[in-house]
Amino acid sequence: MGLTPAERASVVVGKHPTPEGDLQRVVVRVAPQDIGRRLSDQMPAEFRIAAADFADGRRIDLGSLQVTRCDAGGQALSDPLPLRWYDDAVPYDFPEEEQNAHATAVIHTTAVIRPRWGDFFNPLGDGLGGRLAWPHTQQGGEPSSYAVSFRRTSATRVRRTR
Repeated sequence: MGLTPAERASVVVGKHPTPEGDLQRVVVRVAPQDIGRRLSDQMPAEFRIAAADFADGRRIDLGSLQVTRCDAGGQALSDPLPLRWYDDAVPYDFPEEEQNAHATAVIHTTAVIRPRWGDFFNPLGDGLGGRLAWPHTQQGGEPSSYAVSFRRTSATRVRRTR
């Protein structure tokens, strides 16, 4: 089974300026899947976030991302859940340099393309947009709601690592 897509249910924009940026909160809904006779099941869920959807010229502070299970009104029902961020700036076909620098002319290295290896190396990305994944628990045939929160930060506060 692949990732279960989450849909935006509502957007609650926090007006809580902090030195790091403005706090944003989005309540997302995960539609129920067919889980047969099981009372509950756990599967990964994903939600696409783009910083431009919240404000132009801003980025997502990746260190502030948080997902909690909540009711449809946004009231928290759990502690923060583990999550994984897949930044759009990290290419799917990730170039890896396999040879040692001392064994080449340094300017003539060859990259080997490795699908999804950018996720293996865990680079930071740029915070302009990407996919957020977390463990989703479905109870019976009911939809689930999650609160996704993060701070927006200015474009100048993000350090590029490439």
